Amino acid sequence: MAPQEGSDIGTQPYEVSRARREAALADLAEIELAQKRGQLVDNKEKDAEFIAHIALAKTRLLRVPSRLAQEMPDLADRVVPLAESLIREALEELSIDGSGQ
Repeated sequence: MAPQEGSDIGTQPYEVSRARREAALADLAEIELAQKRGQLVDNKEKDAEFIAHIALAKTRLLRVPSRLAQEMPDLADRVVPLAESLIREALEELSIDGSGQ
């Protein structure tokens, strides 16, 4: 009886097993070469950069009301609380579902 595809490796002919091994080694060599060339991206590093950008954007948005107060002191009593409320509401929505919709 011929071995079925996906059956135990021990039942596969030596040539098939060796071809799979060689293909896997070639794949690993390509990955190592791409790493050395700088063609692969480190997801953890990119995630950290993204989080830093989001934190900076949040900080800058939360500073808008105080800057409005400096630029428009005569309207600060009405504009600043509204701006704070709207900005915090938008940030809260983004933190809940990520879309802001």
